[in-house]
Amino acid sequence: MRTGRLFSKHGLRWLGVVATVLALTGYGMTTLRAEESGNAEEQELPDPEDIAFTTSDGLKLNATYYPGTEEKDSVPVILLHMLHGSRIDYADLAQMLQENGHAVLVPDLRGHAESTKHKGSRVPLKSSSLSRLDYAHMVQTDLPRLKRFLVAENNDKKLNIEKLCVVGAGLGASVALNWTAMDWSLEPVGVRKQGQDVKALVLISPNWSTPGLSLRAPMTARPLRVQVWGDALKNVFKDPDEQNFAAPVALDFRKEVSVLIVVGKGKSKAVGDARRLHKMFKTHHPESFSGPPDLFYGAFDTSLQGTKLLDPMLTLEIDDEKRNLKSLVAMIIKKRAADRSLPWQERKDPYD
Repeated sequence: MRTGRLFSKHGLRWLGVVATVLALTGYGMTTLRAEESGNAEEQELPDPEDIAFTTSDGLKLNATYYPGTEEKDSVPVILLHMLHGSRIDYADLAQMLQENGHAVLVPDLRGHAESTKHKGSRVPLKSSSLSRLDYAHMVQTDLPRLKRFLVAENNDKKLNIEKLCVVGAGLGASVALNWTAMDWSLEPVGVRKQGQDVKALVLISPNWSTPGLSLRAPMTARPLRVQVWGDALKNVFKDPDEQNFAAPVALDFRKEVSVLIVVGKGKSKAVGDARRLHKMFKTHHPESFSGPPDLFYGAFDTSLQGTKLLDPMLTLEIDDEKRNLKSLVAMIIKKRAADRSLPWQERKDPYD
């Protein structure tokens, strides 16, 4: 086990919310099907690593890291599990994404599995008794700590932080959405960007209301407006040619982040929450963005929710073909992150 490395301090200024969404067509399915059927060429993959991070409030946050295989072209992916779940729930998905070349970081959320110990306290956190503050810490403390590790990996030329993707189920979806909004609200310092790194977001059975983590807040907040001075920030826009960079522009994750929302249609409340969120994202969908639509909603024919939707037997019919959730996640990451022209660059602390 190694400990996560420090990189830079991230302000917790939390403003805008911006997203755009996911293209799901048959793009790249031949390779995906080959991998899923076990017929893909075998390649030697780096062994997964168990990593212990210490957060700013003294929590020991445990995670498993699956190093990428594409060096500076590796797409970093964070997988966030459900309430009362653990990082083990994503073992198969994480391995498949690593086989696709991606660098995958899978934590046990605060108060879950091995992330229950606080420095100076003998009383472990329990997922059954988390407070609103604990949930808020997941967004404001824990995810920034995980990103600092990925930024350090970026600076070691092991991945490209500009192509960051986040997958969340249930509670994990609430954390993912709120933190993506926060990442997009981090104000650049001069020409150095601090955020705007999340490019694709997968929300599995999102819950509209989690204590301290409402989905309404990020979806209705006013986005940060900034004056763009350098190419690094221009590249975060899907259609930079449509922006007037002579004036301040909005860093709106609701428009600029590709989004996949899925749910099991056998539970009406889960469907209602997912549809409500999809409707809000649809308002910001940029029809001018080249390629297929990049906001997608799908409902599997099951009462199962969250990470249980990763069952390979559950499929959606898209473009006259049946596809499971693992292949859909792989497609959005490939089409909306891996295939985007987002040059690698060293991420320096803007305050140094």
